[in-house]
This record gives sequence, C-alpha cells and structure tokens, in this order.
Amino acid sequence: MKENLKEVNHPFNFQLISAENIPYSDATFDGVIANGLLYLVSDLEKTIKEIARVIKFGGMLIASTSGSKYMKEVEDLIIKTDLPIHRNYTKHSFSLDNGKESLSQNFSRVEVFRKGDSLLVTEAEPLAEHILSTNENLSEEQVKQVRVFFDEYFKKNKQLKFTIDTGLCIGKK
Repeated sequence: MKENLKEVNHPFNFQLISAENIPYSDATFDGVIANGLLYLVSDLEKTIKEIARVIKFGGMLIASTSGSKYMKEVEDLIIKTDLPIHRNYTKHSFSLDNGKESLSQNFSRVEVFRKGDSLLVTEAEPLAEHILSTNENLSEEQVKQVRVFFDEYFKKNKQLKFTIDTGLCIGKK
C-alpha cells in the first residue's frame, strides 16, 4: 500500500493494528477499507462492530471479498486429490454470499457488488504460489507435494480455467 501511494501528495499514516480492537475513538473516520481482510479475522462479529464504531455517521465500510464460487474448480481439484491444503475462508466467514447479512446488524444500508469472471492459468508455479500463500504451517514435504502435483497437472492438461467470484460489500452508516 505504501508503495502505491508514495507519489500521492498527502501525509498518510500507516499503522499495524488489530481489527478486533481499533485504538481510535468512536466516529473517527469517514470510511474504512477492508481489502480481503474480513474472511481472515478470528471474530467476525466483533470486528464488524469495531469497524462500525470508528466510522462517522454517513460514512462507509468498503470490504472486498470473494464468493463461494471463487476458484471452485481449484478447490474441487484439491479435494479430489486429497492435497494437504485448504482455503482459509469458509462458508461461515465473511464472503459475498453472507456479507449483506453480516454487515446489516451494524450498518443501515448494505449493498453487494459482484464481479463474476474466469481466469485461464497455463503455468503451475503462479497457481501453486497463490495456493501456498494462503496455507501456513505446511511442512517442506507438503509444500513439495503441492508443487509436484501442479507441475504434473499442467504437463498433462496444459491449462486450468477457474471462476473468479469477487466483489465488494459496502456498508453505509
């Protein structure tokens, strides 16, 4: 983020804080952006309540996330082959599928904008890297197993097309 904003003439202040315990007073911000964050928090309800607390009346939360169809073909392949990896978000976490319901308790108006598309991948390494980046605590052997699987998959199949199901949930106070 810092790198993307370095040429913008504005004094930004970057801090690493807990989304479940935001160290700012009530109604401090006009808006909060949660970019691919909410499906990773351990206590979603507490986090949303805390974000809503620091947003001024009339302000908004913009939360990017994915839906249940996101990379479904890859997930099915992982399940079918019993690879030792998983998706970090579940149907019980924040997604496009439950975002409206999750935000409605703390925001007076919630809209969901969904962008459906697909992606054709023709190389093993970028896909393996993406999947491994969302799977911590794998042993070296498990990482090797994932890389070998995708190398062999792409040698045989040449490509993998999967669904991109991403979008925004916007909550307005």
